[in-house]
Amino acid sequence: MCNFGRSRSRMSSTIAPPAPPGSASRGAGRLSVSGTPTIGELLDGAAVLVTGGTGFLGGVLVEKLLRSCPGLARVYLLVRPRGGMDIHARVRQLLDKPLFAGHSRESLDRVQPVAGDVSLPGLGLSAEDRADLLQDARVVFHAAATINFNAALATAVNINVLGSRRVLQLCQEMRALRAMVYVSTAYCNCTLQDTVRERVYPSGHDPDSIIGIVRDTDPEALRDMTASLLGGHPNTYSFTKQLAENVLLAERGRVRVAIVRPSIVMGTWSAPFPGWVDNVKSGSFAFIAGAIKGVFRVALADPDKVADMVPADHVANLTIAAGWGAAVAEDVSDVQVYHMTSGNSNPLLWREYVGLTVQKCHEKPCTGMTWYPDAKVRSSYHRCLVVAYLFHLFPAIFVDLLARLTGHKPELFDIQRKYLTGMQLVRKFTGSEWRFRTEGMAELAARMSPADREDFYFDPANYTWSEYLERCVLGVREHYHKEKLDTLPRATTQLRIWRCVHWTCHALLFAGLAAAGSALVGWLPGLIVAAVFVLLFIWV
Repeated sequence: MCNFGRSRSRMSSTIAPPAPPGSASRGAGRLSVSGTPTIGELLDGAAVLVTGGTGFLGGVLVEKLLRSCPGLARVYLLVRPRGGMDIHARVRQLLDKPLFAGHSRESLDRVQPVAGDVSLPGLGLSAEDRADLLQDARVVFHAAATINFNAALATAVNINVLGSRRVLQLCQEMRALRAMVYVSTAYCNCTLQDTVRERVYPSGHDPDSIIGIVRDTDPEALRDMTASLLGGHPNTYSFTKQLAENVLLAERGRVRVAIVRPSIVMGTWSAPFPGWVDNVKSGSFAFIAGAIKGVFRVALADPDKVADMVPADHVANLTIAAGWGAAVAEDVSDVQVYHMTSGNSNPLLWREYVGLTVQKCHEKPCTGMTWYPDAKVRSSYHRCLVVAYLFHLFPAIFVDLLARLTGHKPELFDIQRKYLTGMQLVRKFTGSEWRFRTEGMAELAARMSPADREDFYFDPANYTWSEYLERCVLGVREHYHKEKLDTLPRATTQLRIWRCVHWTCHALLFAGLAAAGSALVGWLPGLIVAAVFVLLFIWV
């Protein structure tokens, strides 16, 4: 195990024993309310374990813990070697991101990587690391998962279901543990119609039966029977997340478990700064990244359905608050479930999302556009496919051909192919909507101290979507496309040029069709034919 700048023995001496429920020590500068410790007091002198901490949401969670819980002694990160990097290099890479730029070296030294992997028996922990976790960890935040919708069932079961069981089994042996928080997804119950409540719903299959099938079935045969096993689930991700919730409910024993179900996680609202994003694996993020360059021009979604999106920092806030809520709760007879969703209190439609995104791409453009940013939302898969071929795939072939001729790497066609595949994978979610009940989230906020409610804010009712999507566009522009604000004047000039090219091409298309029609059937019918073709062009 490694830490940054502190010896093992010194770090161990900073861990304070947990206070019993209802007691409160003065910590992190916050006062107790009615004898209940605040979040800072709960974690004062404590250690926490975070799985999935090197991912997008996990990184935001770790940053929030370090910033808002100065009394927190240690943040253990369960990390596996990846891409030729050992665990120490991966954590250094995480902490070197702009996300952590506001932290001192002393603050970052509290992060301590632990070699492990949720896909391995016993989490792949060494005896020494396991002993430290069993002694020190007060709250466990389990965010590790495979979010690949195309993941093989065996892979998804091993990581999402068995991985959650392995983390729970470790929690059951922890001597200082007060709570475990599992980051699930609001869409794990997408087989339900309309209303989804904050409780664990029975899965269509017993988790152990699925685990047994995966273990005992030939990979090729398992691939053939996956669709029938999934039932109404569109992918292995939502299916295995629901199974994992059932495992935690059935096997939690003495462990206080809370489940946080976010919807579509987007860039940060404000903390540590607006618009943080470090990848565009999310389909909605990918759309912004492509739309601002004029690359993506269509989104497959029902324009009148809700695009349920939430900022990553508010998801992190609720996750930490959920751990606190489980730790101090008097009634621990059930798993506490919290929806982190916006659709009920502050709905944003897909047509509004696409329209606002395009508007913000015009206001805050990028340099290096391939065309004028403009996009439509289409609910018909076939109409969407026509647009994708006309304005995504065919132009990409031409651009990649030019790239080859000029000695550059051709990549646009591959990007467009992946985007088209991604739209197909999320059709279930962009073409449907659910009413996610959020009473539990509101009740949790009411139990928090006023200072904690402000510091760990997670109420989606007050989002201004225009402002938020501008922050997301600026975040993608700066952190993904690596463009600073001082390039805006140049980008704006390029946008004006592309706008002229865009509308000139439209005019030339109409004129060409009109001329061809006039030559064939006369000027008036020719104009009518040209107008019909242009209207069809716009309709598609």
